[in-house]
Amino acid sequence: MELPLVNVSTCELRVVIRFFTAKNETQVNIHRNLVSVYGEGCMSIQMVRRWLSWFLEGRQNLHDDERSGRPVTATDNAAVAAVRNVMEADRRVTIDEIMILLPPGIEIGRSSIGTIMLDVLNFRKAKFTISAGKVMAIVFWECKGVFLVDYLSPNPTVNAERYCEVLTKLRTAIKRNHPGPWSRKVLLVHDNARPHAARTTQTLLENFKWEFFTHPTYSPELSPSDFHLFPALKLHLGGKLFANDDEVQAEANHWLRRQDTAWYNSGIKKMLQRYQKCSDRNGDYVEKKYHHVDDKNYTHINGIEYRPHVAQVVKASLQELEWEVLQHPPYSPDLAPTDYHLFRSMSNHMRGTTFDDEEDIKTWLNNFFDTRPGDFWWNGINKLVEHWEEVVNNNGEYIID
Repeated sequence: MELPLVNVSTCELRVVIRFFTAKNETQVNIHRNLVSVYGEGCMSIQMVRRWLSWFLEGRQNLHDDERSGRPVTATDNAAVAAVRNVMEADRRVTIDEIMILLPPGIEIGRSSIGTIMLDVLNFRKAKFTISAGKVMAIVFWECKGVFLVDYLSPNPTVNAERYCEVLTKLRTAIKRNHPGPWSRKVLLVHDNARPHAARTTQTLLENFKWEFFTHPTYSPELSPSDFHLFPALKLHLGGKLFANDDEVQAEANHWLRRQDTAWYNSGIKKMLQRYQKCSDRNGDYVEKKYHHVDDKNYTHINGIEYRPHVAQVVKASLQELEWEVLQHPPYSPDLAPTDYHLFRSMSNHMRGTTFDDEEDIKTWLNNFFDTRPGDFWWNGINKLVEHWEEVVNNNGEYIID
């Protein structure tokens, strides 16, 4: 093994970066190649990222820009102004990103940037405190406003029992907002996910004497919460920093209360319009940005209840073929042999393997399929019966293995 080169000039390193930039290499690969030839410490990955960005912008000069007077230090006005401009453009920017975004001629390290942010500009974000994580919630609302917001614990599992608890809370909230006979005339709109379609949930809804309307799964363009409420809430929360989950919840609650009746009513009206458009298109998606499979060419024997799977043209095609279809519930990898058996085995065999291109991946997949013994495929199908029995015995609960 050859020793790494030493005493290399900065310009030589920049020539190498420009070469790999022309080859469309990533910053990680460029830095890895530099280290393998010139040794550790030849150049930081942050500096590689900076020069890569400049070369992509069309820079040709390999030398540092000329600067008059003494070098820029951490507390020079130019450095402070540069860091301030970057921070004011995006308060969520990281120190590594600041190093890339600084203009040519101002080359200061991470510690110097931290000093400017803390001691000069008094940006407390430089303390590297962890912001609030993902906050999940179940929201029930109508044309006049929100009935209930139920925030979930971290890493939640919403099963039938948990969903029934939320529905009981919802019933109390509806009675509080609509006292009298109106509280008994409820039409609940939700999809047919496992907790929604479980036997205990259906029994509870029958006891409540609620009607329910089930929209198709994987259909965010037909769910008012997905196409109307959550995008607007996400837009409002974007760019804000919160110290903990309680602050996120408080801000979300405040925003939901501020929306007037007309805003909520428009969301419900859009749902009716979208369902009409979906019906006119023979079940096709309302918004084309959602990926879907061509109904005319797609058939599946053991498929989820997915929009292309239940389209009229697909059903007609299956009838012509005289095929029987077993549809497992949506969001149920534990009931799909492809998920719990085939893909899991593929993932285990593929772990640690690198591929040069797409053709290399296809070759690997074809070899994997061809080399599986007959028992492999039989076991996957045989487990399906066992999984269904376990789900039925557990009242629709998920199988976790």
